[in-house]
Amino acid sequence: WGPALVEQLARSSVLHVASHVLTQAGAPGRSTLRLDGGAGSTPVTLRDVAGLRLRADLVFLSCCEAARRHSRHGDGLTDFARAFLTAGARSVVASTARVDDEAARLVATAFYRHWGRGKSKAAALRAALLELRDGGAGFDHPYFWASYRLVGEAR
Repeated sequence: WGPALVEQLARSSVLHVASHVLTQAGAPGRSTLRLDGGAGSTPVTLRDVAGLRLRADLVFLSCCEAARRHSRHGDGLTDFARAFLTAGARSVVASTARVDDEAARLVATAFYRHWGRGKSKAAALRAALLELRDGGAGFDHPYFWASYRLVGEAR
């Protein structure tokens, strides 16, 4: 999480973050993203994210509970979605619950395919979720597809 990465993030139009998040219920400022997911990974705080100056059209948070409120005041990953918006991202796709790794991969792949074909972000997410739900691969239960949300600009 050094200057070179921050500079690269600032120039990116799409950020896809596949990560682990450690939430601290009741202490949202202590919640962290782990960029490489390993024990030696550098924790990225809400303040780190909110302090970025992004021009990203989209941030896709492929993390468990990336849009879930952990208290009535909102903390944890909900704040990461908000932090990316505060940093300048136009939209964030995130989940409100735990996600299955394979389902998350399929949702992201389908989302980018539909969005790349000209659908709005909202329409691309809807199409990706319906594709997962109706695809016959055993992902029809809402656990696999119902928790994804688009926050921010829908176009």
